[in-house]
Parts: sequence; structure tokens; C-alpha cells
Amino acid sequence: MDAEGCIRRLNEAWPRGDWDVVGGCFHPDVVMLLPDSDDVMQGRDAMLDSYREFFDIATLNALTIEEIIVYDYGATVVCHMRFTIDYTIDDEREDASGIEVYTLAADDDGQAQVVWRTQLLFGDSPVVPVELSLIHI
Repeated sequence: MDAEGCIRRLNEAWPRGDWDVVGGCFHPDVVMLLPDSDDVMQGRDAMLDSYREFFDIATLNALTIEEIIVYDYGATVVCHMRFTIDYTIDDEREDASGIEVYTLAADDDGQAQVVWRTQLLFGDSPVVPVELSLIHI
């Protein structure tokens, strides 16, 4: 299972709006613990909707993947991805940085899919409005 490849594909595809690739990276029942909250998002469709919602209110200026560290436990893999992001909402430019933590498992074809995701923000990173259920940058 190529977990790191899956995470790289995901983070190359969502800035382009390539929803087929993004959807393929998530298990149908994926769960995300939202940052700075005890709220949980569940399901591939919810993940896709939240990425689309981000683009409804924001312009992505840059996304940089600083590093991906892979912890391979055989049937389960955990990826720790450090990122920075630059985006604009309502003519306000924002920079944020943090860590995404992904847990991946192989689908029936042996391909890596994200089954769990959470995001940790560093310092004073702004949080995108709560109605965006995924991209809380």
C-alpha cells in the first residue's frame, strides 16, 4: 500500500479541483475530527463537499507540503504531514501552518485510502468559518 503516494495525490488534486482523484483517496466511511472542536465529519461525500465549500468562499494562493512522515504498521499506516497554506477570503490574505494526521488502510484492491483524518494548527493560524466542515485553516 502506497500511503505516502495517496497523501501526495490528495494534496496535489484538491487545489486543482480534481474531485475524482480526491474522492478516490478517501474511504467511503472516512472520519475526520475537526480542528479546535470535538465535532466529527463522516463520509467521503462530506469530505468532498467541504473542499468544494472552501473554494466557494476562498481563493487558494499556495499550498506547500513541508514533509510527510510515514509510520507503517502493516495493515494500517499513519502519515504525519506538515503544511503551510496561503489563501484569501473576503479580500483578506491569510497564512496558516499545521499538521495533518492521516490513518490509511488498504481497500479491496490493495490501494491506500484515508480512513481517519485530523488537523492541528500552529500558533495563531486563522480558522476558516465553521460552516466549512473540513478546511479549518
